[in-house]
Amino acid sequence: MITSPHLAGRDRYERSMEGWVDNTHEDAFTHTVRLTDDDAGVELAAVCTPSPGYEVREAAARALAGAVDPAAAARFGQLGGARMVAGFSRRLAEALAATLANRGFRLVSGGTDNHLMLVNLTDTPLTGKDAQEILDRVMITVNKNTIPFETKSPMVTSGIRLGTPAVTTRGMREPEMAEIAGLIDRVLSDLGSASTEAKVRDEVQALTNRFPLYPERTG
Repeated sequence: MITSPHLAGRDRYERSMEGWVDNTHEDAFTHTVRLTDDDAGVELAAVCTPSPGYEVREAAARALAGAVDPAAAARFGQLGGARMVAGFSRRLAEALAATLANRGFRLVSGGTDNHLMLVNLTDTPLTGKDAQEILDRVMITVNKNTIPFETKSPMVTSGIRLGTPAVTTRGMREPEMAEIAGLIDRVLSDLGSASTEAKVRDEVQALTNRFPLYPERTG
């Protein structure tokens, strides 16, 4: 049993980390870690399966703390609950998918019913790898992804996968999804243009500056 003083802040996690790992139960194959918020009576469990005989590492404890952090913030913070976060994420995904479709992007299944979407690039000169690398240069993170009836290798692919949990956590909403879709469209429609990439990168930076990851640390 690992008990934190409170699950409401990342700093508290880090300060408590050494005390947490001392009480971790370990057997030959499975590590079970329970994180309990004494204030709210919330208990979360995680099971990892390292090689037999290995102990729980600090990195594993930090990973668990990092996973609990947004869940705790969602439960007790402004977003008002993990279900609300999931609902926002899906709603933003629907908005992003709709805007991309309106701009001519072909979505697998025609849209999304969760927090992810898959864009089919076979009607464009781009591979998934190309699109991922171009968007990486302008600080928009997507993943190359295979599509149904894929004809390219998994290292190249014909699609890209986008998701909205990260932008949801930052506090973005539907207007920002339209903005992001426009940025993606501009840079993928003007291939090889260094000036377009530079302008889009500056706009991405301005957008993320409006929604900092840790506003309490940036003043």
